[in-house]
Amino acid sequence: MRALTCFCTVAAAFFGLIAATPQFVWAHARTSTFGTLSIHQGQGTWVLRVAAVDLLSPLHLPETLKPQQAIAELMLRKRDVQAYVSDRLHLSVGARACVATSTAFTAISDSDRSNLEFTFSFACPYNLGPFSARYDLFFDLDPLASGFVNVRLDGQDALADVFRSDSRELTILMQTPVGDWQRFWRLGLQHIFSGYDHLAFLAGLLLLAAVGRRGNFRTPLLPASPRIAFLSTAKMVTAFTMAHSFTLSAAVLRPHIVPGRFVEPLIALSVVVVGVQNLLPRLPRQRWPLAFAFGLLHGFGFASALAEVGLPKERLVSSLLAFNVGVECGQLCVVLAVLPFLLLVAHKVPRFYQRFFLLGGSAALVAAGLFWLWCRV
Repeated sequence: MRALTCFCTVAAAFFGLIAATPQFVWAHARTSTFGTLSIHQGQGTWVLRVAAVDLLSPLHLPETLKPQQAIAELMLRKRDVQAYVSDRLHLSVGARACVATSTAFTAISDSDRSNLEFTFSFACPYNLGPFSARYDLFFDLDPLASGFVNVRLDGQDALADVFRSDSRELTILMQTPVGDWQRFWRLGLQHIFSGYDHLAFLAGLLLLAAVGRRGNFRTPLLPASPRIAFLSTAKMVTAFTMAHSFTLSAAVLRPHIVPGRFVEPLIALSVVVVGVQNLLPRLPRQRWPLAFAFGLLHGFGFASALAEVGLPKERLVSSLLAFNVGVECGQLCVVLAVLPFLLLVAHKVPRFYQRFFLLGGSAALVAAGLFWLWCRV
């Protein structure tokens, strides 16, 4: 009876997600672009890489097109594609806008996805103040969109940052080592809070951490003591941190060591596995091996975003460390905010926690993980 109830809950949640999800989200959970902005003696060059499938919806093309078909259709509408992207990128000096002098793009296909690489050239007034860049691409269609940018000023790495819907402008100044460290720390913090698959995996671990003994439909569960809950969580988070720190460093120092087309579906599968384990009738003895194993995969996921942004060569180790510390700070904030709340509910209303938090929440995680797996495969 319990297995049938869990299966029906997962199935209903999964098909509910599919039915309620807009077409734009079916193809990709978030829209991300990666670019390099180089400024030298009043001349700006903005090279931007955009996934071909991300441009289908803005140009009212079918999103079911395969990558090569998408490239072919976009090439046929080259002028519209250039206009759509160029109208949403701006560079200025002080209060004066730079003038776009040329726009070009080419198709690039790699092992993971097909992209269009745009090159925008700007002529700017010289020595009138600091440069500033504005990025408005895709925010009208995808509020979770992001634009990673690596800025080079007079031939040197100046900064790396991310454009988001609530931070679309960037003032460009040569960054000090301390400022550079702060930016990569903030980038790591933002990445963990916007990485919903990573947060879902962590939530799956925390849901069961508050349980000391499972119940059934007649008797409520026995909540874990705060000491045991925090101790088991510390083991899991430590294992997860060690694992993804190792693969994050390895993947940044050795790019493309594992293709992203394998990593992203496996990260989605990790959410499914931790949710299913929460639904099993017996409590697992130790969960830190599971956290360590999937932490290796999540580390490759963190590295994919960081590698696209680009690390300053002269401060590679410190920037990598700053990003990793930012990720750990984000995880710690989630644990300290969520685990005490879960323990409180489990102790106050154990039957409610068992049905709606443990069973219902885990079923929702399984459904979400299956949905992400389906999209990514």
